[in-house]
Amino acid sequence: MLIRKSVVLTIMIVVLVSAQLYAQNFTNRGKEFWVGYGHNWYFASRSISNYNTQEMVLYLSAEQEAHVQVSVPGTNWIKDYVVPANTAISTAPMPKGAAIDAGADARLTDEGLFRKNIHITSDVPVSVFAHVYGNTSSGATMLLPVDVYGYTYYAAGAVQDYDATCYSWVYVVANENNTLVRITPSRITKGGRQRNVAFDITLNKGECYNLMSDQDLSGSKIQSVAGRDGICHPVGVFTGSSRTSICALDLGGGGRSGGDFLMQQGFPTSAWGKNFLTAVTNSTDGFTAPNMNRFRVYLKDLANTTVYRNGAPLTGIQNGRYYEFMSATADKITATGPVMVCQILHSGLGCNATGDGDPELLYLTPLEQAIKQVNFYSTGKETILHNYITIVVPDEGMSSLKIDGQQVFDHTYAHTNQPGYKVVVKELPLTAMQHRVECDTTFTGITYGLGQAESYGYNIGCNVNNLAAFAEIKPEDKDVTFSYVCTKTPFLLSVKTIYEASAITMHFSRVSGITPAQDVTINNPVPVATSVINGRTYYTYDLKEKYLFTTAGDRDLPISITAPSIDNCSNSEIVTVKIPVQQGPSFDFTFNAGCLPEKVLFTPIPMSTGAKPAGWEFGDGTTSTEEKPEKKYTSDGKYDVTLRIVRESDGCRGDTTKQIIIKPLPLAGFELPQTVCMPEGKTSFKNTTVAGGTVTYQWRFGDGTGATDKDPIHHYAAPGNYTIKLTAEAEGCKDSATMTLAKEVFVTTPEPAFSIAAGKFCIDDLVTFTDKTAEDPARPLSRNWDLGNGKTAAEQAPSTYYTRGGTYPVTLNISAGGCTPRAITHNVQVNEPPKTDAGADLLVSPGEQAYIRATVSDAGAELLWSPSLYLSASNVLSPIVTPATDQKYYLKATNKDGCSSYDSVVVKVYSEIKVPNIFTPNGDGIHDAWEIKGLQNYSNATIDIFNRWGQCVHRITGGYRNAWYGTDAQGALLPAGIYYYILQPGVSGAGKITGSVTIVR
Repeated sequence: MLIRKSVVLTIMIVVLVSAQLYAQNFTNRGKEFWVGYGHNWYFASRSISNYNTQEMVLYLSAEQEAHVQVSVPGTNWIKDYVVPANTAISTAPMPKGAAIDAGADARLTDEGLFRKNIHITSDVPVSVFAHVYGNTSSGATMLLPVDVYGYTYYAAGAVQDYDATCYSWVYVVANENNTLVRITPSRITKGGRQRNVAFDITLNKGECYNLMSDQDLSGSKIQSVAGRDGICHPVGVFTGSSRTSICALDLGGGGRSGGDFLMQQGFPTSAWGKNFLTAVTNSTDGFTAPNMNRFRVYLKDLANTTVYRNGAPLTGIQNGRYYEFMSATADKITATGPVMVCQILHSGLGCNATGDGDPELLYLTPLEQAIKQVNFYSTGKETILHNYITIVVPDEGMSSLKIDGQQVFDHTYAHTNQPGYKVVVKELPLTAMQHRVECDTTFTGITYGLGQAESYGYNIGCNVNNLAAFAEIKPEDKDVTFSYVCTKTPFLLSVKTIYEASAITMHFSRVSGITPAQDVTINNPVPVATSVINGRTYYTYDLKEKYLFTTAGDRDLPISITAPSIDNCSNSEIVTVKIPVQQGPSFDFTFNAGCLPEKVLFTPIPMSTGAKPAGWEFGDGTTSTEEKPEKKYTSDGKYDVTLRIVRESDGCRGDTTKQIIIKPLPLAGFELPQTVCMPEGKTSFKNTTVAGGTVTYQWRFGDGTGATDKDPIHHYAAPGNYTIKLTAEAEGCKDSATMTLAKEVFVTTPEPAFSIAAGKFCIDDLVTFTDKTAEDPARPLSRNWDLGNGKTAAEQAPSTYYTRGGTYPVTLNISAGGCTPRAITHNVQVNEPPKTDAGADLLVSPGEQAYIRATVSDAGAELLWSPSLYLSASNVLSPIVTPATDQKYYLKATNKDGCSSYDSVVVKVYSEIKVPNIFTPNGDGIHDAWEIKGLQNYSNATIDIFNRWGQCVHRITGGYRNAWYGTDAQGALLPAGIYYYILQPGVSGAGKITGSVTIVR
């Protein structure tokens, strides 16, 4: 029976790290990729029920926003994608066609030449992964960009054991035209290619040749050789299986315990290593239950390479290319030559495997290609029950190792065969998600998923550097090797290679921006030194020529190495090394003028740390080594002045050239204001420049702004010390004047503030205002009050009266230091009292009651009579009065605003009037005046006096304030006799009193 299997594809985003061989650094990230739609059991025969039900998708991962195009050249199938930064997306399925010969069908359906491979391009580096999945099979691989394609590969797969329509396969894809590939199959192929018999195939860009066999093609050699153009072109190689079982159990009835599709892109032999630390996969039975895995170690140089497992040599070479062993422990693999190690998971329960799982193939990272950080994203498919990651890391890296930002691990143990290393195991969630592993030291690792007869697994990421050669860089005056070169700095180049070369060609003509740009070939070079790096012996070859880059940027330098030990087309290999070119150190410099007859002062301005001036060239044939030279030109004109600089730490050089024009000199000058009033900040500058001809001005106000007016007005936002610079230019000749506008001249007029005495105000109340403005003792305030009633004041706390009700705006103007006043206004509400009339005076008889008839304009006013003596009530408008004696009453009316008014009324008690009927106004002092007793209480009384003929001879008004002495109205004495009178008291109800009086002389 068939056990279903699926894959959870982990998308790895490999982050660039510092390579141990610093002249190059390649990973699986790139801008251009190729991949074929590898042969799958599902499109092998139309007779099976699941024919062509598999799908192939790509996963695109980007660290910055990427625009990616996926196409099948030669067809109209083109898809464009935008990948957001720090994310991964899935493409649409690759075209598989309903019919095998469909134009957009990308499948590699048989052995032979195909021109329908899948092409991926991006505007920025991305990571790309291919995933093929169907009902009972799945497989995935990390794609390598064309930048890391190599020249020699060996197919690294697994045993081929399944249906007759399933094949072990390997295909090679070209990225350049005229690519001649020599293929040596390790087994007889489906197309009749013989075992160990090489044949050549010429490929153009995007074409591939697919090799198929019903036997394991592992160990087959694929090598790029010189084509018609005489060049060996790099290629990419993929290895896989339509479907295979690995150590499957016989389940009876023809069923076996598992089989699956395999697909991996191989590493060129130039990227193989000599040191590996393995760690077996974890069993789902528990974290302390390691599973049994199978390992294959592939050799590049069979004759000269010995492989050791935990110090013991391996024996029993298979398929003419690899050793194979099984292990349930962490092992150490070392070799005397380059090798590649594959880790294989068995079919479910096969070869003593325990727990859940099924076949899978993983390529392991050599320690030489280890990484420091990696991102990967998992996406769940079918019935995976457990996801794991297994990492091998040095002990000193444990303190910084993080998985998904945490130092939480499920199982950690010492590496069984390598002291100083740990194996870390962590179970990951089944939820599709992205993960990140990071560490201060380099590490290697694999990730895998296990289910009931289900599994997946692959390398989590690595560098893919060609370890056959790298470059060393030395500035011409430094006997120290650097990992970079600087622009404008001559340098010497050395090549370190594992080959004892018979010829080396440096292809400088293919490098942009280098001088000289001619290729250099050294025949029969003699190494100047040998060194051992990571267990490999490197030969060092020096170039005598000095080279120079004018612009910055990483440069790829192709190096052709010829050596008898290189087993390819012409015993030569092209290795591309990176030369990082950094921008050289830089200085700027200023000069104070360029006008006769003044000296010009040149001042260097550092722009790069650690650099210093190395000399000046003034453009007139003279030089200086002073740091800040002064130069006096003898004639006007244009001069190119160059400052040479050098950085002592790495010998990097640079220069800065500026042109100076020597012309007659204007004399720039200006005057600063004495005071700047804030917050307006208005500042006027008076230009005092002396110059002839047309003059232009450039002002810099010290706050990042400027102006070109002759006498500018500028507004500062805040007080401070501002460096004011005026540059005057006349006929291209400039002079500058600089002065500091000190913060002491900035005068900030305080924000006015004043208070008003609390309470409600009525007319004629005294209202007091108090200035609360914060005062600077150094700048006394000047105050100007407008009290709103036509009155002003200058003191701190003025007072005033308001004679009418209403709203009065009171304004306080504050100035300090002569600056424009600032004002604040508050309103004062003045209320009017009610109008009050206590009524007419009253005259009453003793014991008589009377009403006082008062009126008040505000019916709601509060009333109060005082005194309350003899009144029926003191808080009513018309109280009853019953006086015993004369009394004056006061009425106070107070409205809701608390304003009061007053009036009074007099109540007189009627008194008896006694009129005498005779008096003797003869001047003897006895009865000289007519005095009427009781009349003094009647101030409105009138008395008319008549003679016997009825003539009115005298009239008394306004009460009897003065006695009558018997005179007429003119004051003349009246004759003795009888006179008649009419007395009117002048009060209500008093009537008249009449009678006669006799004057006796």
